[in-house]
Amino acid sequence: MMKYALLRWMVAGSLMLPLLISCQATDANGKTVGEEEAAIPLNGDGGEASESVTAVDLNDGVERPPIRLPKFMSDAEAMPRTEITFDREIFDFGKVRNGETVTHRFKFRNQGKKTFHITRVKPACGCTAPYYSEAPVPPGGEGYIDIAFDTHDRPGKHRKLITITGNFEGQVNRQIGLEGEVLDAQSASDSTTTEAATNLN
Repeated sequence: MMKYALLRWMVAGSLMLPLLISCQATDANGKTVGEEEAAIPLNGDGGEASESVTAVDLNDGVERPPIRLPKFMSDAEAMPRTEITFDREIFDFGKVRNGETVTHRFKFRNQGKKTFHITRVKPACGCTAPYYSEAPVPPGGEGYIDIAFDTHDRPGKHRKLITITGNFEGQVNRQIGLEGEVLDAQSASDSTTTEAATNLN
């Protein structure tokens, strides 16, 4: 009788052993982990990521200094806006000889109800120089911006822009500029010859 009981116990144990083994798992190093750890996906396969996987969080709680605008921008942004109209925004100077200085005066009028202030005038490169009326322009008043372009050793087609910052209606930055072609020595000579032949005919 005892033999039969012992035999049944051994058979039951052999049947339960695979079940016990199946409830265990090993990590990447072959180490056995507990039942709760085995329920967590270790390699990301076969299910949602567990709480142990940390997503990239841009709001990391790190206190950073606020982004500050340059003073000329913040001054313009803080002022009441007004409507400004230019007589033109691009001046085409055509064709000039290399070495000449091209100049043009851009006129503008304050069509709005607030005083207009220019806080900065910035050329795109060192070969262009701006000069402008710095006094505030009242409603109905006029102002100007002069642009001088030095063409020395700059043959080819050009478009030179000036960025004006002020309390414009809408965006605080506006652009005006010059465009045209600077002829090199050979091109200027050919142009002069053609022009002379045309006049003879």
